[in-house]
Amino acid sequence: LNGLMAFDRLSLGNLMKRALAIATSDERSDTTNGSVGEECNFLRFRLGQISEREPTVWFELLVASILSSTSEHDIRSLNPYLSSVAYKTVNSLTIVAMLASIRIGQSHRALAGLSHL
Repeated sequence: LNGLMAFDRLSLGNLMKRALAIATSDERSDTTNGSVGEECNFLRFRLGQISEREPTVWFELLVASILSSTSEHDIRSLNPYLSSVAYKTVNSLTIVAMLASIRIGQSHRALAGLSHL
């Protein structure tokens, strides 16, 4: 059970990093068919994010946005270059990360309960 919990913790970290990488367009999952000018605008946007002049998505926002009826619009307003497919991927990764977090908590409680036997 300890080994599985350690694996879940590692998976949770990877899921969170991957969701944020896609949400901030650090990792683009879609292909670009835009013009050179549009690609330059994207690179300016990314430079603005890195220099903290453009807003970025944070993981707590992704978790909270699951309850929102306008979550896709809210997240995509922070990153206009996030495609609908990429948003769905981010949403799925966030949900799986939440499930992994719940499983870690359940494993921790099971181990605590076993120590009292």
